[in-house]
Amino acid sequence: MLTRTSRCPRSQFPLLMFFALISIAPQIQAQQKEANEIERGVQATTQVGSDAAAPLTRHLLTLLALRDNPQLLDEDKILHIVMAQIAVEQKEWKAIDAFLAQDRKYPGRLNLNRKRPAFIYEWQKLEKDNPQFANGPILDVFVRSESSWEFVKEEPEWDDRFGAVVGVFLFERTQIEGRNPQFAAKELLPVWKRHLAATVKRLPKQLLMSTQLSEPAYDFDTENFPLVPAYKLLARSWSRQAREQVRDLPDILMPIINPSYEDTPENQRPSGGSVLLPESARGCCPYYISGYSEPEPVPQLWARIYDRSSVAWGESMTFYNNPILLLDHRLTLTSIPASPGEAEKLLERIRKGAGVSGKYPLEARMMFETIRVDTGKEFIRNKSKSAAIVLFVRLAGVDLLTLSGEVVASYSPDDFPTAEAAGAAAAAEKQAEEQRNKDAEEETAAAAQGVREKIDARFAQCAAITDPKQRAKCLDDMLQDKTELHLTYGDLARLDKMKMRIRIEQASAEQLREVQHTTTQPATQPSPVGQ
Repeated sequence: MLTRTSRCPRSQFPLLMFFALISIAPQIQAQQKEANEIERGVQATTQVGSDAAAPLTRHLLTLLALRDNPQLLDEDKILHIVMAQIAVEQKEWKAIDAFLAQDRKYPGRLNLNRKRPAFIYEWQKLEKDNPQFANGPILDVFVRSESSWEFVKEEPEWDDRFGAVVGVFLFERTQIEGRNPQFAAKELLPVWKRHLAATVKRLPKQLLMSTQLSEPAYDFDTENFPLVPAYKLLARSWSRQAREQVRDLPDILMPIINPSYEDTPENQRPSGGSVLLPESARGCCPYYISGYSEPEPVPQLWARIYDRSSVAWGESMTFYNNPILLLDHRLTLTSIPASPGEAEKLLERIRKGAGVSGKYPLEARMMFETIRVDTGKEFIRNKSKSAAIVLFVRLAGVDLLTLSGEVVASYSPDDFPTAEAAGAAAAAEKQAEEQRNKDAEEETAAAAQGVREKIDARFAQCAAITDPKQRAKCLDDMLQDKTELHLTYGDLARLDKMKMRIRIEQASAEQLREVQHTTTQPATQPSPVGQ
């Protein structure tokens, strides 16, 4: 997987606006209420914070890239993003107003909190009035798509018996309401930049990434559960060459099999789509980031979330393609060892967690510590298309979970080969493969030489026959044995040429015999006339 053994480094962009309708039953039995209070207490103790590991989402990857590579965004691109965000927030304010108007028109039907039906948070306004709150819980909503929204329960007017409208906005309403986004964006550009600077400071240090695994079939001979990652099942629809490349890979993520680097000559690059990795990537284990975790918000509020603005932002901020993950370990995990007795219990847990036996009842959840983000170049048919995001991470651990979240196996970084060891093993394997290919070529060449000598001997044998008919019969026998002799197209052409010469030789001999017959026959006497 690696061509050199140099050392690997050691060391949803903001959901820009959420509009949530929270709908809770007005009357709750005392026992149910007590149970809910206990549940909320447990959830509060595990509330997501800025230091907790976060699922790797497109938004988070974008923020990490911008933190380390601010040059990826120029002023024109930022202006377009700000204009789009203003338009989205204007539309969401209208949606909130329309919803609250419905509540006023039909009081009590929506069961909203009468003291305060709407809890709206505007980051631009809070930055001035309450910066600690703005750059704490509110920024967590922007940084983390799985934010708990527990802060709304700390409001004095909050009442669990009623629903409410909850929204988080980037800009202050008075700064965008009724305005042309093109003109408002120029004024609000500094606010957007301050917000971006605050969010990148709030980024988590640990990331979570998951990949699916098929249901394992127990192998009684080896007493193992073989693990088949999803990419190998998807490879069944790939080309034969691609299937063969991934068939025996031990990785649970799809690796880059033959990585190219910035100094790779153009004539050695793959002809299809490829990424030129920076030189700093040498010595790391490169993997494709083929999927992202897009978690639902933590449901403490029983919220129904509308994320139209975050989707619009994600579309406007897609300036990278095919991001690459660079690890300090190789993610080799091929099986779960278990005795038959343990295997039966484990399979029962897996199927119980999946509900029914599904295609992907297991998932491998990997935890990484972020190091930095570099950029490479993505090439499509050797033409530079865009910057490629290259995320350097350090492996912190891997858990195998059922679909219900039960952990069935855990692994530490020490359970996986380091990038240096994997690189050395890959280099040794490459050298061994080259030697095997060389030996095979020499063996093939020797065999071909023996075949050539045998063919040349048969040609010489036929050429030595003086009788054309016998010589032609010898060539016909060679043609009959062409498969056994491994005759090439050149040999067949040579054989046809020799047979043509025989035919010419036979025709010439026939002509010569006719001439000789004519010259040796006595002259015909003229018949007497008039006798």
